[in-house]
Amino acid sequence: MDGISLDELIGNLQTYELRKNSQVKEETRKDQGLALKVVESDDFDLDDEVMGHNNPDVQEIRQEG
Repeated sequence: MDGISLDELIGNLQTYELRKNSQVKEETRKDQGLALKVVESDDFDLDDEVMGHNNPDVQEIRQEG
């Protein structure tokens, strides 16, 4: 402890705490999930082509799987 002043030690500790708090906040943000809202509507209609039921490429992938 001979080579470092008390002010420098306090500054290093504050920097460490700020970085640690920032890291914890970032990890918390990553852990949060995504919520999607379900909307039920009779107007929403997907045809078979959009869903891939009649798409030859999709049929080929299904047969390979």
